[in-house]
Amino acid sequence: MKLVKANGKTMLHLTREEWEKVGSDNKWIEVDAKKKGKAVNPWAVCNTTAPKSKDPEKFERCVRDVKAKHPVKKD
Repeated sequence: MKLVKANGKTMLHLTREEWEKVGSDNKWIEVDAKKKGKAVNPWAVCNTTAPKSKDPEKFERCVRDVKAKHPVKKD
């Protein structure tokens, strides 16, 4: 957090993490814990929504999308 002067005005400059903390502390924003860094098994997730036996192309697309959005579970 720092003070910045621009155009004759003094403003408070916060980083993204500082804004998220202030917002979550004051209930302005809610951080979804499930989406924030939790590792998932993309094959298990996609097998429930798009079984590989029914549509292999849809299954592979789902796996690629989940891998892009979430970290992959190593176990």
